[in-house]
Amino acid sequence: MIIEVKNGTYWYIKGKAVLNNINFSLEEGSVMTILGQNGVGKTTLLKCISGLLKWRSGETIVQGRKITSINDFCEIGYVPQARGLAFPYTVKEMTSMGRARYVKMFSVPSKADIKK
Repeated sequence: MIIEVKNGTYWYIKGKAVLNNINFSLEEGSVMTILGQNGVGKTTLLKCISGLLKWRSGETIVQGRKITSINDFCEIGYVPQARGLAFPYTVKEMTSMGRARYVKMFSVPSKADIKK
């Protein structure tokens, strides 16, 4: 399993779960689509999976490693939805930002960074 969520539950207001007992697993190379109306918890789910939010109960396991906070897994990237960009970045530039923590300040990303 590459990503696995077990019994994931999250709420903003106690007693009103946005996500309740979510379970799924993804194998390498698989694709999953998350669809739903505004406000049903799609972004909350992604934030819980990535460790930006902590599950109220349940867990996320990525490559066999339990994720309890964003610091537990440095290879996950999260790009929030935005209607417009403040700067005209290309897709390559946007995805390269995920490697920023591994590039020295005022340096140019290496070919290996760009490839990742």
